[in-house]
Amino acid sequence: MQGLADTPVYNTQTDITYLFLMLQASAFGSTATWIENEHWKKAGGLRNYWQPTKTSNRRSPVNPMMPMPDSLLERCEQLVMGMEGVNGYYDDCNNIKIEPNSIIYIDPPYDKTTKYGYDFDYMSFINTYKKTNTIFLSEGKQLSDIAFNLTDRRSKGGISGNRKTINEEWLNVFIR
Repeated sequence: MQGLADTPVYNTQTDITYLFLMLQASAFGSTATWIENEHWKKAGGLRNYWQPTKTSNRRSPVNPMMPMPDSLLERCEQLVMGMEGVNGYYDDCNNIKIEPNSIIYIDPPYDKTTKYGYDFDYMSFINTYKKTNTIFLSEGKQLSDIAFNLTDRRSKGGISGNRKTINEEWLNVFIR
């Protein structure tokens, strides 16, 4: 996987799709993967073949819930087909034109966690666009008057299966 990550990104959509899925699937916790200067970048490391430890809940090195490459590609194709009319942006947000009455979903790295390859002041963005749009923000803390704590719905722990601290997951809603 490291060899693939070190390979320059080619400008063919098929290569990019397959390489992205493989790099994303081999990352700890599906950390961010992006392209910068025609090379792959990752917010976290790639994992070696996992073996259970004495404290692991799972005893098998095979993750039966992990989707296989064909399943990942099929899911991506289904998402693409269902996303007609949806716009996605990966710019620095200075060149984005958002139409009024849009629904915006922001899923940045949680505050004080692993960063992506860029900074994004999502609260400034939200304050600019919440007057004319509905905005949903996924974050590790409550930031709006309307927010849903999704933490209770997650039962998994850290890499070992044991959770030392609870990582809260909040869906914050900013309604115009």
